[in-house]
Amino acid sequence: MTLKIFPHMKDTISDNVHIMINKNELKKRYAMTVYYIKKSEQEKEEIRKLMKIQAKLGEIYQQGYINAQENAEMQFTQMKIAEQKSEKEAYDFSYRAYKVFKNRMQKMQILMEEALKQLGSLKKVYQNMTDQLQKMQSILNKQLHDNKNNDKLEDTLKLFVI
Repeated sequence: MTLKIFPHMKDTISDNVHIMINKNELKKRYAMTVYYIKKSEQEKEEIRKLMKIQAKLGEIYQQGYINAQENAEMQFTQMKIAEQKSEKEAYDFSYRAYKVFKNRMQKMQILMEEALKQLGSLKKVYQNMTDQLQKMQSILNKQLHDNKNNDKLEDTLKLFVI
């Protein structure tokens, strides 16, 4: 009879150790998931800041385009006046300046379009990250609430949940 007690005790202790190990593994997985979510939130915030910078850059390029356009129009007007008055030097100067401002307009247009394109890409990434984080948080919350056996684990992890 005593021989049957020891194997039973051994199995019971082994089962308890395995349960403790499994709970510990579960805690580690939840903690890593929470850590990953927090890191992802920080990265999402960095992308939001980049979006703000990119939008400002697009505004700067747009203003540069407008300025170059105004200057090109002014030089074109000066060029026409010099042509009417037959002033070759003034005409040549205005023509060169007009070409410079036209080239600047083209460069600003390209830069502005590129900035807006990059802003669009950043917005897509930001939205995708937001959606993924919401999914991850809802899955984590569901798992935490579904694990009624792990009340202590849930209370501990609530400290870390964003």
